Amino acid sequence: MKRVFSVLICLPGVVLLAGPAAAACVENGTSDTLYFTIESRTGDARTGAALDPGAELCMPETPSAIFTAFASETSVEGCPRLSGPNGRDRLMHFLPTDSCRWASHGE
Repeated sequence: MKRVFSVLICLPGVVLLAGPAAAACVENGTSDTLYFTIESRTGDARTGAALDPGAELCMPETPSAIFTAFASETSVEGCPRLSGPNGRDRLMHFLPTDSCRWASHGE
């Protein structure tokens, strides 16, 4: 039997996942530091972190999720996006009122 292991790499405010385990991952593809959340579609799990440009946030054991980008941790308005079939997406352009462009929109 083949065993598969996942490795979590923790940086301040960021969790990166390496390995084949199912995870929802969102990447900040903008030039600004923004606050991102990942919430399971069932609503039973949630994580969030401020991400610098190019940084990624992952939530292990969550193959399907809702990603939301905010200007800051205290912002009320954000840009939500359902994860695609591979559980990943990248924010390309941020406007705080549901006018964001995600990589899954087509680059």
